[in-house]
Amino acid sequence: MRIRRGPPAAIFFYLQHAHAVHPIQAGVNSRSGDGRPRSLSTSTPTRPRSPVLAFATPRVTANAIEELGTKGYAVVPNFLSPDLVSALNRDISNLRSKSAFSVARIGQDATNKLNTEIRVAETCFIGRSKLSHIPDTSREQLYDALESVRNDLTANSALDEHQNGDLIKAAPALDSGLSELLYAFYPSGGFYRRHRDAIAGSASVLRCYSLLLYLNEDWKEEDGGKLRMHFDGGGDFSPDGVDPNFVDVSNNSLVTGFCTRVQYDA
Repeated sequence: MRIRRGPPAAIFFYLQHAHAVHPIQAGVNSRSGDGRPRSLSTSTPTRPRSPVLAFATPRVTANAIEELGTKGYAVVPNFLSPDLVSALNRDISNLRSKSAFSVARIGQDATNKLNTEIRVAETCFIGRSKLSHIPDTSREQLYDALESVRNDLTANSALDEHQNGDLIKAAPALDSGLSELLYAFYPSGGFYRRHRDAIAGSASVLRCYSLLLYLNEDWKEEDGGKLRMHFDGGGDFSPDGVDPNFVDVSNNSLVTGFCTRVQYDA
């Protein structure tokens, strides 16, 4: 459970496979009828609120992809430039001042509900087709960065599942038209209890990878709220005698994991 005294923010990004039948949220682009990626759809802001920031497009390294395949998750430190992280924090403050954030809920479809025993946070869904009335250049650069992550992961043979040398499951082709992207703001004492991002029987089962990007510029360890991953096979709570598995993440760290294999507190 994340508990912080400061005003933290993070970005959640869910990547889904290309054979989905129920789109959940509009994404940054889509596939044509023959399965080939279409060019990125753009929403050109007329009056961006922040200057264009020069940055190299970040990538998920081969080492990180190997770690993801082996452990079920990987951490990519220093994912964005510090200037872009600061600009995204300003964007979050601006969106909150314009009431673009809502109290976070849990579940999907008919099960979507408010439950403050499980989650206390504010969220704002973003994407190239969203928030056109509140444009921001840094947000557009974020979309480019996350598109590069999708390209690094989609149908990547390094993430194929094998057993006794035989291919069991090929790494999925990801359809960004089904990607979900949101800002999450955790107030003092905010949390999201242990959960898994892909739940059988709901549209979330289409999710393949979860990505968390931390934007806490002034976070200190004593603030609390460290990320915990769970691999103990338990349900909503850890079995007795199991110690928490804290993951060392800091500001500007990207964490990616398999939606079906990883439970976490965030």
